[in-house]
Amino acid sequence: MSSHPTLEALRSAGWIIESRAAPVPLLTPEQGRRYATLPRVALDFLGRLAACHNAREDAWLFTPSDYQRTDPSSFRWNEQKLMSQEAAGATAEARAVESFWDAHLPFMMSVRPTTITSPSARYREPDTVRSCTDVLPSPRRLR
Repeated sequence: MSSHPTLEALRSAGWIIESRAAPVPLLTPEQGRRYATLPRVALDFLGRLAACHNAREDAWLFTPSDYQRTDPSSFRWNEQKLMSQEAAGATAEARAVESFWDAHLPFMMSVRPTTITSPSARYREPDTVRSCTDVLPSPRRLR
């Protein structure tokens, strides 16, 4: 995996990447049922990552350990969904939030504005609930 073009692009931009020889399960069983249609290539790509973050550690790709984290005092893999649900309250918007996140698996986080063209399949503005832009039209490009 060390020669993967996406990871090489990130390394050349100063990212720190630790990968595994073989992928480990990316998602919990519950998450796997929710995102059952994810392509195997995407699951394997992320499942091989032990760490993948920029030098400042304020932007990162989620690894299997991120999807396993459940401690509410830490930043969870679905934190944007949880914040959006809280903001929507018990309204029709809450159902729209749930529906959006059922169809979109977050796999990258940045806590500052960043420009990365290679690893993102979709870019979502943090303050929008259901708006995103395709930047990687097919997970096959992860091969």
